[in-house]
Amino acid sequence: MLTPRPLAAPRTAPSAQARRRARFAAALALPVAAAIVLAGCATAAEPAVVVSDDSSTQAAESSSAASALTGSSDAHQSAADVIAANQETHDDAGDAEYDTADAIEIALEGDGASADGEGVGVDGSTVTITGAGTYLLTGSLTGSLVVDSAAEGTVTLVLDGVDITNAAGAAINVVAAGEAVIVLAEGSTNTLSDASSYADDAEANAALYSAADLTITGTGALSVHGNGNDGIASADGLVIQSGTIEVDAVDDGVRGKDYLVIRDGDLEVTAGGDGLKSDNEEDAERGYILIEGGTIAVDAGDDGLDAPTRSTPTPTRTSRVRRSRPRPVTTRCTPSSSS
Repeated sequence: MLTPRPLAAPRTAPSAQARRRARFAAALALPVAAAIVLAGCATAAEPAVVVSDDSSTQAAESSSAASALTGSSDAHQSAADVIAANQETHDDAGDAEYDTADAIEIALEGDGASADGEGVGVDGSTVTITGAGTYLLTGSLTGSLVVDSAAEGTVTLVLDGVDITNAAGAAINVVAAGEAVIVLAEGSTNTLSDASSYADDAEANAALYSAADLTITGTGALSVHGNGNDGIASADGLVIQSGTIEVDAVDDGVRGKDYLVIRDGDLEVTAGGDGLKSDNEEDAERGYILIEGGTIAVDAGDDGLDAPTRSTPTPTRTSRVRRSRPRPVTTRCTPSSSS
């Protein structure tokens, strides 16, 4: 149980070890009631970690850094206040639910595929889904699965023992959809692997890429190999509700431009760049990371957590974030709640 202590008086710059500890929140293990707000507008010499519960707020390293967390003189902003200022997420508690009777089955067959319903096109080793609905996928594909649906509604992909390898680009590329949901079927193991490089102007530049809001859910397992750039990326919001997910990427591990939310699940990320990232720098309500629960391990070459607005982990089990090599602490600025 964390014991509140008063805000520390301004002090001299902490050691490099203290800066790394505050910035990257190594080996966090908190009770359910606790919340952590990480890295606001602190300078490299004055990192801030605010731990709060219903009755108190604790600032580590310096009071000036804690005040900078919100961009105001109030260093006692609660985690709930920070979360309330963020854009609402797109996901729904029932995203993992589906009816196999209503699903269109797609059998991946090496360099091709077959489907038992409409809304699926197969052109060589490229399988394209063009309509909203639920699609149940099985088998292996050396090629790509593309979602390009102009229709309103959600495209739900149920992965039930799927292995997709694409040497020319993303393994799964959601070009367009009202919303995309990936369900990891119970007891299934699924693997996605992409190209070894991408053009500088490529939009889809991750093994699992979505131009639409993306939710990953279910109780199965997913292994993602980002050989050319990122592992999992969404150009909008990205929510991980559950599942056992392992990501290794040469650049960023898991990235949601507008927000990255982790509600539960087991997530292990190894990244050459940033581990968990949200990079919308234009909207004060976006560009945030929210961790509500789960078991999370991140080993990143750059930042373990990187978000320009605010990062708010509230883990119910264990979060472990570390960097694999030393690097000067970088800073990000948190807008005030009135901006």
